[in-house]
Amino acid sequence: MANIRLLIVDPDVNYRTDLKKQLQRAGIVVVGEADYGADALTLINAEKPDAVAVAWQEPSARPEQTLESITLSLPSAPLIVYSDIADLSAARRAVQAGAHDYLTKPVSSKDFLDSLTKAFAQIERRRFSELGDKAPVSEGVVISLFGAKGGIGKTTLATNLAVALTKFRHESVALLDIDTRFGDVALVLDLQPEKNIGDAVRHIDEIDRFNVRQYLTQHHSGIYVLPAPTRPSEWRQVQPGHVERLIKLLAETHDFVVLDTPGFFTELVGVALDLSDLVLLVTTLDVSSIKDCAMAVDMLSGADFPMERVKLVINHQSTVHRVDPKQVSEVTGCGVFWTVPFDKAIAKGGQLGSPLVMSKPNSKGARSMIDLALSISGGKRERKLFGISGDVVTAEREPLIPAVQGGSE
Repeated sequence: MANIRLLIVDPDVNYRTDLKKQLQRAGIVVVGEADYGADALTLINAEKPDAVAVAWQEPSARPEQTLESITLSLPSAPLIVYSDIADLSAARRAVQAGAHDYLTKPVSSKDFLDSLTKAFAQIERRRFSELGDKAPVSEGVVISLFGAKGGIGKTTLATNLAVALTKFRHESVALLDIDTRFGDVALVLDLQPEKNIGDAVRHIDEIDRFNVRQYLTQHHSGIYVLPAPTRPSEWRQVQPGHVERLIKLLAETHDFVVLDTPGFFTELVGVALDLSDLVLLVTTLDVSSIKDCAMAVDMLSGADFPMERVKLVINHQSTVHRVDPKQVSEVTGCGVFWTVPFDKAIAKGGQLGSPLVMSKPNSKGARSMIDLALSISGGKRERKLFGISGDVVTAEREPLIPAVQGGSE
């Protein structure tokens, strides 16, 4: 509900002021306050809000008339009525006048946000039902961070890539943590999520593209996160079909979906890779990591996986290594698509709960990961992009997806 523009209609100046403050703290933009009648309609015509909150009181003639007039002016906007009258007949009259929901005081910001979410979903369902087969369905890009070994920096790359896509390309991004062994995305981002994949799976039959964000936690960077369960035992209820449904729903509602996977093959990983437009196969220059990476390539190619989707990423975890990147290419049979240089600030950024692309965007590690995000999405970086100037110019080259054009070392 962030950035929703709302108008409050209430003759009680004190209450509507308090409600305004409460909703603003919840991230809603309150564009104005008004009394019933002409005062409300004048402000509505001037501001064209996304939603309207209307107080209901007795006698009900004025609020009822105002609601009917608002419905005619804003037929597609949610109208949420609140009142201190806990009476079924009053709620029925309000709904008949055009209200989408009737809340009784005291109104909490959570109840109000839930009501708005359901109202928007109801309106969109009705619109899609009217469109029938012509209803548009977005197709976001799905990117998997995969490696045949743990401890190679997949989670760090996944979180930084997701944040870079949002901060520097202004894309909507969902980050899904399906690492069944560690699942550290929430920890790395310093999130305290109320819901995780386990909660989503328990309600999988009820989740659709209209309410899936209720299960996501928004990071302060702007990305939406569906974290791994806090208890390993919860993974037992998560089936491949559940993961497939969640990925598809996130792709319908976001420009990019970034998947953080475990360091071994599972059925869940198989689903994730099959649904991915791009698989970033991560390895370090450690001999055992390279060996496991080569085995992963063999397994994928042996399973007739479309290898044009797989791009090899070398993550330097130290300045000392005995293997040359060219040797990695020879051993794995994959050309090196991207190299992330060693930067000791990367690990520190994860410990602080702030991805390096946000905390130190000028560092060499951050620049490499931002450039990776721009390469994937088709953007470019200006010389003075970071720090004071801060913006990314729009794409001047074709995006990496779906046909990868090349990379950088």
